[in-house]
Amino acid sequence: MKEQYENILDFAKKNVPFEDWRSSIKSSLTGEKRRGGLSGGLKVIQDIRIIGEKKVNIDLIFRENSIIEGNIDVNVDEIVSFIWNKIFSTSAFNKFLTEIELGYDSELQIRHFVPVEEGINTSYVIILLHKDYSKPKPLRFTLSSKLKFEIVKELYPKKPDFENILNLSKEINISKKSSVLNFVIDKDIFSQAITSNVFQIVIFRYPDLDYLASTPSIGVGVGVNSQKSTSSVGVIAKDQNGNIGCTTCYHDFAKLSNFKIGQSIYINGHQATVNSIDILSDSCFATFSNSTNIPLSTPNNGPLIGVSPRAGQICDFVGITSGVSQATVTSWDPSIPYIKPQSGLINMHKVYSTPSVNPGDSGSALIDAQGNIIGFAAFRTGVGFPIPFAAWIWAENVFFAHSIS
Repeated sequence: MKEQYENILDFAKKNVPFEDWRSSIKSSLTGEKRRGGLSGGLKVIQDIRIIGEKKVNIDLIFRENSIIEGNIDVNVDEIVSFIWNKIFSTSAFNKFLTEIELGYDSELQIRHFVPVEEGINTSYVIILLHKDYSKPKPLRFTLSSKLKFEIVKELYPKKPDFENILNLSKEINISKKSSVLNFVIDKDIFSQAITSNVFQIVIFRYPDLDYLASTPSIGVGVGVNSQKSTSSVGVIAKDQNGNIGCTTCYHDFAKLSNFKIGQSIYINGHQATVNSIDILSDSCFATFSNSTNIPLSTPNNGPLIGVSPRAGQICDFVGITSGVSQATVTSWDPSIPYIKPQSGLINMHKVYSTPSVNPGDSGSALIDAQGNIIGFAAFRTGVGFPIPFAAWIWAENVFFAHSIS
């Protein structure tokens, strides 16, 4: 009799080894470590404090030409997200996928970064939903010591420190909100982190997806005619020319053979003009023909930039089917927030949540308790899939694609 799993998230969280990542980071930072500066980098003071469940505070002595100085707080989730993102980027990991008969094209994959907490300790598992995987049961792999060695060797070839850091950091989103870049690209620290901790990956089949466009009847809707709304407004914003408009999803209109910039659509029954389209981020920006037709809106802080979301965050969204509702963040693409939108490598970065959305909610904005926009509704898994979730396009990508603020 085949074993059935009601939820792949539950499977991923079972029997994982729990490790004190904070202590691992602390021990790797103790003493003098090179940071790739032209004159030898930084010396880390012995005073490294553990703050709460997910942060480590580090005092640093600045040396000439180093890339950081002073006092920083380091979030463990960001460190592990960075490390997993670098693992996925290597040919060594791609070779591993090929050996287990899975393609390594990112278009074939949906990746969930899942922190699993037990007291002060956290284990991190990647769930890889893959189009080449067809078995009825999930598989769990632990990255071998040999594979870890090959990954480190590939990421850190024998080059001068400063050149190595430039090569590793050129695709990374350097932000004042994220300190992880400042030290994780150090070879010694990266090597100790990846070799002294367990990295597990759970592989399961790719889901059937239900895109969310349909014909609801309430809320601020978007459609191709004034009488029929089929998706939702995301945010009200200005483009770089000062034109006021709103975001919505693209997939609702993809079925139209002539859908293009300049197309007339209807926002809450009022005419608007499609000003820009970005297929990669599944989004459009439409400007209002009449300023009196702009829907009422609440100010927000714009897109979350430079930090990853947090598992367990309860966020709000407003869709034309669900109305004012909540969704809980469960996982996210590990390359958030380290790949810049302008690099062209974003591949529709996504945040995943509980399946709180319904048909017609596509395009609605997911907003955290601090007023940051995390994502825009794209799709949810079909009924009966063992890991039910909703997917949200990373908001920073949408704002960048349409040059809005």
